[in-house]
Amino acid sequence: MKRVLVIGNHLPRKCGIATFTEDLADSLESAGAEVAVIAMNDREEGYDYPERVQFTISQENADDYVRAAEFTRKYDPDVISLQHEFGIFGGKSGALILDYLERVKVPVVTKLHTVLREPTPEQLSVMKRLDRLSARLMVMSERGRDFLVEIYGIEKSRIDIVHHGIHPLKNTEEALESERALLE
Repeated sequence: MKRVLVIGNHLPRKCGIATFTEDLADSLESAGAEVAVIAMNDREEGYDYPERVQFTISQENADDYVRAAEFTRKYDPDVISLQHEFGIFGGKSGALILDYLERVKVPVVTKLHTVLREPTPEQLSVMKRLDRLSARLMVMSERGRDFLVEIYGIEKSRIDIVHHGIHPLKNTEEALESERALLE
């Protein structure tokens, strides 16, 4: 059995990455993996997370990233699955997650939920360091992979494409309710 540590937002935080992280953890568990989550908090009081969320990081608290690395060493995962988007990690262009990754000695698979066509110099620098600290990068489309190769200078052979969509919705009213909930 594999031990997987997933890092990203997690429900009940309302965002697409939180939903993705929960679905990913559910899928890994159903395949027999042992899964723990480090969830990112964007508010001081945090969220009422399920049991699988075993550690939280306050987005802008640099010390939390150090403590998260200590937690990771104790948890001793076989692999880390990082859900990346610039806005969910603290520091300039989300650079604080790099401090965490430099402290852990576990293979990291980074799922890039957004690949910017016109990154700032800081975002470009963060992405290049993220590439160096990750065993593999995953994107959702060929276009995302092309951006990584052409704009960020990342080797195509290091990038996997894993498409994902949305949950099937029963009807239009349910879709509208889901949209309203996300906007709250």
